[in-house]
Parts: sequence; structure tokens; C-alpha cells
Amino acid sequence: MVSAWSIVFMVFSLLLSLALVFRLYLLLRKRYGLKIIPALVGAAVFIVFAMVLEQLLHSLVLKKAPDGSIELLKYPLQYVLYGAFAAGIFEETGRFVAFKLLKRKFTGVSTALSYGIGHGGIEVLLLVTLLMISNIVTSIMINTGTTNLLGDTPQVVAGIEQLTTTEPWMFLMGGIERIFAMAMQISLSIIVWHSINTKGKVWLFPLAICIHAAVDVMPAMYQCGVVPNILLVELVTGIIAAILVIFTISAHKKFPKSSTS
Repeated sequence: MVSAWSIVFMVFSLLLSLALVFRLYLLLRKRYGLKIIPALVGAAVFIVFAMVLEQLLHSLVLKKAPDGSIELLKYPLQYVLYGAFAAGIFEETGRFVAFKLLKRKFTGVSTALSYGIGHGGIEVLLLVTLLMISNIVTSIMINTGTTNLLGDTPQVVAGIEQLTTTEPWMFLMGGIERIFAMAMQISLSIIVWHSINTKGKVWLFPLAICIHAAVDVMPAMYQCGVVPNILLVELVTGIIAAILVIFTISAHKKFPKSSTS
């Protein structure tokens, strides 16, 4: 059986993820005059660069051995560096290319805000919303004894076991983690936008790659077993997100108004 609290937290994370994307866009659109096109471009760039191109590289680098293990996991340092910088390079390069193209028709930092919501929003919808919907449906089937409809493949069996053994609070973390992720995606979008639109600030682009990589270090360390405590990972992620937001706001205020209007 799946705990009732687990299902409650799944529903909460689902609603939180939806509210985070759409409510945030509506609030900032009213205040900063956001346009929908940069948001759609942000969503498309995430799909192309993170979900397609980056995954193609992963399929080559993270090949599984005949026993199902990943060879690179035997070398934690290499795995962490690869995982962190792969995400940083692909996503920030996609951001850089997108802003180069958007610059022709869209100006002002509102472009970065809109793009960041689109980029982070599609990430939320794909990684949390769809997952939680699937988890809720499967959990109901488990509790009503109708999982036979899903079949008995190894993937289904493993998924059922995971849902019935995972602590309820873990499902809550999925939604909370996305708040940190959205804050970082918007902040990184502003940083990369400035690297293109503020004279002499092109160095912000490689800085964004390094920041993104730093954010992904702890999750990568958790994946390879170096850091076994997921709460520690989320705590560090939250602290980094807060620092990044403060840095971004401070830096934006110091840049020439003519370049950020």
C-alpha cells in the first residue's frame, strides 16, 4: 500500500509545480510586461539542449555495462565533474544562443525573466508535474489492487516497489526543490542576458556555466553515493539558490540602465 500522506504530498507537489509556473508568469507579466515568445523559446531551448542533445551525450558517456551498472559511477570525481558541467554547458549555451536570436526583436530584462520562466517552467512540468500525475495514478491502482492492468515488467515492479517504500516526505521535496530550481533558472537567464546585452560583460556567460555546474555538484554527488543524505543536498541547493538570487539582483542594479531598460 502507498501511504495516504505520500499521495497527499504528491498532490501538493503537483499543484505547487503548476502554480509556480503559471502564477509566476502572470504576476511578472503584469509588473514587467513579459512577452510570451521568449517564454516559449525558453521552453523549446530546454527541450532541445537538455532533453535531446544532452541526453544524446549521456547515452554515449554513461553507457551501461552488461550487468546494468554505469562504468563512470566507479569514478565519483569524474562522474560529478561530467554531470555538473554537461548540464551547465548545454543549458547555458542554449540560453546564450536564444538571447542572441531574441535580441533582434525583444529588448529589456523582461526578456530574460520571460525566458527564465519558460526554461524553468517546462523543466518543472516535465520533471515534476508529469511524474506526480503518473505516481498518483499508479498509487491509486496499488491501493485498489488493480496494478495487474500495468503488467509485470521489471520496470513496473520496480516502480511499484519504489512508491510503496519511499518515505512520504520525499514526495514533498519534489515540489519544494522546483522552487529553488525556478529561482536559479530565472537568475541564470538574467546573467546570460547581460552577457549579451551589457557592454563588456561577455564573461558572465562562462560564469553562468560555472554557477550552473556548481549547483549540480551536490545532486551528482548524491547520485554516485558520495553524499547519502538527500536533505543535505536540498539544503545546500536552497542556500545556493538564495545566494544566486541576491547576487543577480545586486549585479543587475549595478549595470548601466541603458542596457537593461
